[in-house]
Amino acid sequence: MLIQPDSLVYFKNRFVQASEVRLPFLSSTFHYGYGVFEGIRSYETQQGPRMFKPQAHFNRLLKGAEQLGLALPHSPEELTAVSYTLIQKNGLRDAYVRPLVFEDTNMSLVVKGQPMLLIACWKWGPLLGDQQVHLSTSRYRRPNRPSELAEYKVCGFYAETIRAKTEAKSKGCQDALMLDEAGRVLGTTGANIFIEKNEVLYTPPAHNIIPGVTRTTVFELSQELGIDIVEKDLYLEDLIQSDGVFLSGTATEIAGVASLDGRGFTMEWEDTLGHLISRTYRRLVTEMDLQPATLI
Repeated sequence: MLIQPDSLVYFKNRFVQASEVRLPFLSSTFHYGYGVFEGIRSYETQQGPRMFKPQAHFNRLLKGAEQLGLALPHSPEELTAVSYTLIQKNGLRDAYVRPLVFEDTNMSLVVKGQPMLLIACWKWGPLLGDQQVHLSTSRYRRPNRPSELAEYKVCGFYAETIRAKTEAKSKGCQDALMLDEAGRVLGTTGANIFIEKNEVLYTPPAHNIIPGVTRTTVFELSQELGIDIVEKDLYLEDLIQSDGVFLSGTATEIAGVASLDGRGFTMEWEDTLGHLISRTYRRLVTEMDLQPATLI
């Protein structure tokens, strides 16, 4: 169980035990997926628990909520402070923080602008484990998302990814590779994807994908390391012919891919640019004083 009954969450502008939370079951969020969420990691560092780029995550959350007509009267700085307090109150250092913006009771199919905010946190290791990941190509194609919502984590967008991951698990894989209706590679059910070929990294362009915070960090680290990244449409053939593949995401972190549909890649993971980036990323999130731990 991720959350215990006596775990604290932030709900209705208060810190309360999880067992006290009463959610509106006649909410358009729970019936139709009309809501938005984020995921943020906190790492144990020499300076104490530090969330990685919390304000970038909360900025995206607030903008996504506003796009849905569920604007919140909070700033990224305020929500960052709330989250640090929540982590501390739950006695956590390494933690995963999950804010969710959802509608109060409303089944009218018309937005009434009655948003609610819930923030929970728990100890959660890498989503796909600590080993290299085995992927299978999903038979479920992900439809194009509205351009004004494509960069946000809208709850209703994830139904097909749950089906895809369930299918992948039934095949003995950790995750599924998602394609769009034109056969272009998008990523996995919850992570962005990079491939390596001839010492260059390639990744799908930022249209019809969520250009993740961790994905942006990969770009930043690659620039520091002198690694070239090219954004272009990728297809299955590109992955099959690549030297190596890795995933990036807050829950996933940086994960090397061992195989796709049972086939491996040209290079050993330890020899790839992805492995170098993963080690650099680990040092970044665990050793730097990324954000002052402001409490409320």
